[in-house]
Amino acid sequence: MTILTITGGSGVGKTTLRDCLIAQYSPPCAILPSVTTRAPRGRDRSGEFIYLTEDEFTRREHQGEFLWTITVHGTKYALEKGSALDALSSNTLFFAVITHDKVPELVAYAGAESLADHIHSLFILSPPKRTLQKRMKKRGDPPAEIRTRLKSCRLWDEEARQLSLLCTLAFFQNNEGISELFDQVVSWLKRMGAL
Repeated sequence: MTILTITGGSGVGKTTLRDCLIAQYSPPCAILPSVTTRAPRGRDRSGEFIYLTEDEFTRREHQGEFLWTITVHGTKYALEKGSALDALSSNTLFFAVITHDKVPELVAYAGAESLADHIHSLFILSPPKRTLQKRMKKRGDPPAEIRTRLKSCRLWDEEARQLSLLCTLAFFQNNEGISELFDQVVSWLKRMGAL
C-alpha cells in the first residue's frame, strides 16, 4: 500500500489524524502534496501544498498536468499526475487528505497503472454539530465559514455512504477525540499490512 486517502467533512480530524500518523510512523510515511490557489496558512505542514497563482493553476490544468481539480469553499485544489504516480510506485506510505468524491478518480488512475491495490481509503464521519462548531472555532474559522462548513458535513457523510457502493471506504467516527480515532485507524492499517 502506498497511498492512504483520508476524507471527511470540515473539523472531523483529517489533518490532525494525518499529522499524528506521520509523527508516530515517519519515515516511511509522507504527505502526498495538493496543489492549491490559496495562500499559505500557519498550520500548513512543509510539503503539504504546492501554492500556485490562479493563472499558473489554470495553465497547468489546461496542459493536463492534474489528475483532478476541485473548488472547495472558493479555493482551487488539484493533484498532480506525476506526484500520484511517484507515490503509487514508492515503498513509502503517503497520506492524501482529499474530498471523498475524488477517491474513485484516484482509484481509477491507479487501476490504469495496474496499481489499484496500492490505495486504501478511510472516511471520518461527522461528530455532533456542537462538537464540530467547537473544533472549528478553536482552529480560528470565521463564523460565516463555520455555518457553510457545518451544512456541508452532513451532506458529505451521506454522499460518502453512497460512494462506498462504488469503491471501498472504511468508515470511522471521531466523537471522543483524536486519540481514540488514531488507535482505531492504526489497528486498521496494521490489519491491512500498511504499518
